[in-house]
Amino acid sequence: DILAGWYAKQMGLPVRKLIVATNENDILHRFFQAGDYSQLGVRETLSPSMDIQISSNFERFLFHAGGDDAPALKSLMDGLEDTKRLTPPPSLLAACREEMDSERVDDAEVLATIADVHTASAGEHTLDPHSAIAVAGARRFFQRAPP
Repeated sequence: DILAGWYAKQMGLPVRKLIVATNENDILHRFFQAGDYSQLGVRETLSPSMDIQISSNFERFLFHAGGDDAPALKSLMDGLEDTKRLTPPPSLLAACREEMDSERVDDAEVLATIADVHTASAGEHTLDPHSAIAVAGARRFFQRAPP
């Protein structure tokens, strides 16, 4: 859970950037890449626990990234409830991007990552689809932004 990682970072864990890895139900990826937190419907994927459109922990992160401003967060969340779209002010989006980045992984890449890890480990390790999303997302992030 990315919020637990963020809390650990706040407590001193030496992490440069947290990566939100999503499946094709990519509301969080769209938020970090384009500021678009709108509900588009849920598609069935190989990673069913990620087949969501609203992440309850994300609201908690927005609260902290927005300076613990409860009235401002309430206004954002009321807008989301009314319009199915959350429109972050530029300062909030920038604060979120300072802490986290994102990658979107489709089912084909999930299967390819599972096969790659299985082969590379000589059959010793087999990833579940959720872990494959994390591995594929991390690989792509580090290709784009090496440490």
